[in-house]
Formats: sequence, structure tokens, C-alpha cells
Amino acid sequence: TGVVMHMLSCVSSLGRLGVTAIADTPADADALYQKFVSVLDEEARLALEGI
Repeated sequence: TGVVMHMLSCVSSLGRLGVTAIADTPADADALYQKFVSVLDEEARLALEGI
């Protein structure tokens, strides 16, 4: 189980990336995805505070 980021080359040009979450159940995969989004949002917020 886990989360894999892909399409990372699009981050700088388009501001987006791809994410695939895989787990034993769809609910677990969704929970992994939601946690990833939460962590990514927090990291982005912290990075923007430094600008």
C-alpha cells in the first residue's frame, strides 16, 4: 500500500501533478489519498509563508 506521485514535470509548468493511492480496500486507498493531500497542502502553505 502507498501513494505514488507521477507527472512531476507538470508541477513547474502547469502547477499540477498526478497521484495514485493503492491499498487493500477502496476506503483505505481514499484515506491514504486524503492524508497525502493534507500533507501536500500543509507543505505548500509553509513554503508560501517564506516568500
